[in-house]
Amino acid sequence: MSFEIAKAAIDCIAKYNIKGLNLKFIGAGENTTQFLLIKKIFYYAKKKIPSVNINPISTNGVISKKIADWLIKNAQRVQISCDGPAFIQDKYRPLANGTGSSKFVEKTIKYFLKKGKNFRVRVTMVDDFYGNELNIINYFWQLGVKDVAFGRLDIIGAAKNKSFETKKSVKFQNLLLLYNEFKKLAELQNELKMQMNILHFHQLGSTITCAIYTRSSFVVDAYGNVSACDRYTGPLDLREYPFMNDLLIGSYDDKSKKIKIHVQKLKHLVKIIDNQLKLNQCESCFLLPACSTICLYALGQQYGTIDPKKRTCYEREQIFIPAVFDYLAQHYFINKKPCLEYKNNKLIYSLLYTDFELTFSKNGKNLINNPYLIITNISILPKLAKKIIKYKNSRQELTAFLIKFELKENNLSLRTGKRIENFLKILKNNHVYYKITEPLPKQIWGIRQQVLSQELGVPRTYKDCLELYRIFNNKVYFSEDKIGSKKFNEYEDRDEIYQDFLSQSNLKSLVD
Repeated sequence: MSFEIAKAAIDCIAKYNIKGLNLKFIGAGENTTQFLLIKKIFYYAKKKIPSVNINPISTNGVISKKIADWLIKNAQRVQISCDGPAFIQDKYRPLANGTGSSKFVEKTIKYFLKKGKNFRVRVTMVDDFYGNELNIINYFWQLGVKDVAFGRLDIIGAAKNKSFETKKSVKFQNLLLLYNEFKKLAELQNELKMQMNILHFHQLGSTITCAIYTRSSFVVDAYGNVSACDRYTGPLDLREYPFMNDLLIGSYDDKSKKIKIHVQKLKHLVKIIDNQLKLNQCESCFLLPACSTICLYALGQQYGTIDPKKRTCYEREQIFIPAVFDYLAQHYFINKKPCLEYKNNKLIYSLLYTDFELTFSKNGKNLINNPYLIITNISILPKLAKKIIKYKNSRQELTAFLIKFELKENNLSLRTGKRIENFLKILKNNHVYYKITEPLPKQIWGIRQQVLSQELGVPRTYKDCLELYRIFNNKVYFSEDKIGSKKFNEYEDRDEIYQDFLSQSNLKSLVD
């Protein structure tokens, strides 16, 4: 893009007396190769408009320290494209000379983290993504990345020149399979306290989120074409998907050096959305407050036209919304899982969509698979913390550590509590994914129990702990001789299971 086109675009926007502008630098190539132009556009925009943010700028992460420092200072949000560990990143995003890019991208990520920079990693779900979710999630979590967005591979723009799409990624273009995959990713991010971008919480309650409808996007490509849709990247899109020509609402005029906007065309696009809302009967739909409703780009992808003139609410809307709320309901409202479950004679730490095979280890003697640590000797905690961290670092896959403290009467002291507190803080600060399976005795933390339990992820009551019950063949076992009165799938929620436990137990005074 020339500065003249960018200048004309800013001048065009400034005419509407807007108070704020989000500059987004995206596209098929690496934006920072035009670093001087980016700075020139940014500083010019600041002269014309009261408040200007760069939010976001997308980069492949292969950038110099000079560019990184400027982005840290001037960009509100940076989005780094990185698909995961080296075996994926280097395959799908090599450097121009064919060598791997992973070490350079990782260096940039670590530098941003060191400087406290707000950034997001954007992962494209390429073929090798599927089946390696635990490796990819673990990779970013170990680096300390808290904001990861996953997106399926769209074969548009520059991606048309890459042979990315093979059997697995074709399979996952199926919306049902794709959104089940998104639920699994949401679960893992939630477990690790990562931001769950795929659930679009910020959109809940908005009936229309399309940038065309809200007139919030003004997309200008390198040639001066203006699109109302933020999925547009450039002329390659028009060649492959002719329907995207209908989303263009203006262009740069060489003679006048100005951007000319076809206001009537923009109004026509809004009218198409309104008509589609009526065809889909969105106004009377109880899911409307949780639905982003009409996307002209999605309609064009599916039907070859942005105006199919028929009801289109069949797949995307009816699958995506239940997927989101199914996860939320099961995890937070029904809350029967996570739990311990026997499958194929193996003890499993079972989430809704992910299983971790457990192996018992007393005082950390042998660490295998996902260790279930029974700790009876408090004096070993400093050495055990180092051993856990070393074992965790030796594994590419996300590893779960379940920890159960078996404390004797003479160990129920504040001194013991301090040792356990230090132990858990070391694990937490070194990105160890651990779960404490039972509440700790009140004596060891005293008045600090509530604060430390919340900070360190310790269950406060027996009702909330993993050892409340175990599942085998859909039966609930509270102990060897105490079995739930219902099958696991017949219980409404965790509270009902807990009440059943109390009715069979003499431990009511101990667990309340």
